[in-house]
Formats: sequence, C-alpha cells, structure tokens
Amino acid sequence: MGLFLLSSALVSAQSVTSVSFTSDSLSLNGSFYLPAGQGPFPAVVLVHGSGPNDRYQTLPLNSGNAQCLYPGLYPGTVKNFEDIAIGLQDSGIAVFTYDKRTFTHGSTLDAQKIVIEDFIRDGSAALNYLASRTEVDTSLLYIVGHSQGATLAPYIALQNTHADGIISLAGPAIPLDTILPDQVRYIYRNCADSTQGEQIAQQFYQAFQSIRAGTWPANQALSGAYAPFWLSWLQKTDSVVDAFQRAGLPYHFVQGSDDFNVPVENANRFGKALNLAAEDLAIYPGINHYLTTASNINVSQAIIDTMVYWIKKAPRVGLVEAADPNYYYYTKNGRLFVETDDDAEVFQLRLYSLDGREIYNTSFKGRQSWALPRPGIYIGRLENDRYSLPLKIQW
Repeated sequence: MGLFLLSSALVSAQSVTSVSFTSDSLSLNGSFYLPAGQGPFPAVVLVHGSGPNDRYQTLPLNSGNAQCLYPGLYPGTVKNFEDIAIGLQDSGIAVFTYDKRTFTHGSTLDAQKIVIEDFIRDGSAALNYLASRTEVDTSLLYIVGHSQGATLAPYIALQNTHADGIISLAGPAIPLDTILPDQVRYIYRNCADSTQGEQIAQQFYQAFQSIRAGTWPANQALSGAYAPFWLSWLQKTDSVVDAFQRAGLPYHFVQGSDDFNVPVENANRFGKALNLAAEDLAIYPGINHYLTTASNINVSQAIIDTMVYWIKKAPRVGLVEAADPNYYYYTKNGRLFVETDDDAEVFQLRLYSLDGREIYNTSFKGRQSWALPRPGIYIGRLENDRYSLPLKIQW
C-alpha cells in the first residue's frame, strides 16, 4: 500500500459557477470564473459602465447610430466583460462579474430614488463576496471598472479594505456635464446634423446646471433618470481624481485612442494627477470605448495580456531597447527581431507568454526573427556566457 502526501494548496479544475449575493436587501446574480490549477488565485471583480447591464456587459450594435459609429462591428454584439473574464481565467486569475441591480430589479426599483451610491454599495458587496471565496488570494483582490464603473472603483475601495488595486478601463477624469454633451456633439457631427447636435448638447448642459442648482423638477426624467441620480453621478465625476488619490492603491489605466465616449485626454489627466509610471498608463491605438478594434467584436487580446501582466506583477523591465549596445530587439509585423554586432557569438532566447507558456527556447547568432503567435505581451530572457538580458515586448 503506497503512502501519498497531499498538498494543502487548493487545486481546481477550470469552471464557471452561477452564484448569488446580497447588496442592501437585494439579491444579485453573478458568475464566478475559477481558473484551473493550484490556488489561491489573484482575483478581480468587474464593475459595469452606465445602463442596466448584465454580467457580460452585453451590448447589441444593431440599432440607432451603431452602423454609423461602428460599421466594422455592426450588427454584432459586444460582451466585453465575458471576454475579459475568460481571458483572465485562462491566465490563472479568478473573476467575479455580476448583473447590475437595474438589470435584475429594474421593474421594481423606484427610479426617482436611484443614486450612484447604490452601485458603489453593490460593487463593495461583490468584492466582499469575492473575498469570501476560499479559492482566491485575499491579498491580491482587484477592482476592474469600465467607464462609469471606473469612476466608481476608487469610491468602492474607499469603503472596502479588501481592494488591493484598481484597473480603470476607459474611465473619465472630466466631469459628466462636459463628457456627455461632447458625446452628443461627436455623434451628430459624424452621423446626423452638427447644428442640431450642438443644440441638443447645450440642452444637456443646461439641464445639468439646473440639476446642480437644485431647480430641476423632481418628477421630470432626463434620458430616463431623475435628478438625484444625475446629481450623485455629477458629484462623483467632479471628485474622481481626488478619490483615486485618497484611495492610495496601485493603479493601471487602460485607454483606447479611438474612444470618442471618453477621449484620451482623460487618461492623460489621470496620468499627470496620479504621477503614473509608464507601465501603469496604457493607451492603445485603434481601440474604442468597448475595448475592441474597429473590425473585431472581441476585446483586444493586447489589453487582456496587459491586465494579466499588471495583476501578476511581472518584473518591470525595458520595453524596447537592451541596455548593452552590442544587441537590441524590436517587434515588426508580428515578429520579434533580435540583432547582435557579433555574428559569431551564440545567444539563447527564452520567450514566454504571460500565462507562463514557453513560446521559444532556442539558440541563434547574429540577426534572427521569430513569429509571435498572437498580439499581446511576452516576457523572457536573452542570454549567453557574458550577458543576461530581461525582455518585455508588446505586439
């Protein structure tokens, strides 16, 4: 009869489980994405953008101005939280994503009493649920907020000590009563009549000024929501930079260059105000507000890889050039190129994806190139008897 020693570490099979948790007196539903392997795992909770979103943040792009604004995605359906959840899960990070209270209970909630603090409490309750899971590492719990959810993230962290860091996806630094009229101007300028768009933008701005002053009629909705909701959201966007500063956590900001909803200026404001390091502010060319390219309905793999890299706290290494002038490396057209000055000197390339899969372990001389399997971030080393150089590349 054999003797087997069983490790106390948690070993799991990859799974997705439907669960429920309580926020205030409401029961909310969500999905827990558990990675395969040995836990406990780092984990994130995903906090939605505006609107009555489900846990996948499902958005059909088949009506309204969708064909004009996103011709390469029309008439598809964005599910960016599902994309992120699966991508992180595949890389050893647990994820909790949930249906917004306005999705599950929208028909029974009093619309005139809904305020942004409701969603902050929901996000905090979701973080508490995540912390209660034995499969997760409670010292590595992160809030990932998209758009409005990125605004709420520091306020959640300020009231919940479980938060160990925040990833902001397309989060606004500019107040709502500037952001929303600018969105209207963009849509009408590109898809309708710019003069009419300016009139509607001014109407929104004036309405927000009335809400701020307390003169907006209590029983009159503005775009489906009432004054208490708008005022609470305005106040949170007014002080969001201060909230990030007060929360004092590690931050990573993700922004797309083609995001007209929340333009790049917002990320740059955060970068300056929070004195972000280069690796904590990532601006992606050709990425829109939904974190996709103009032609692919799924979240950019480069964004997911960067999130994985940041969450796992891989070593911070140089982005492009090697420290020694005798050799350097770069990427072009989906290939990694390495060049050395000495064609006789042998080097060993070891390259890995962020989830630890070995991509290359090979020797070479002089100048060589290798195909990268997909867009994303790769780490590794370039070594010989004299040098040992850490690599971090992004395609």
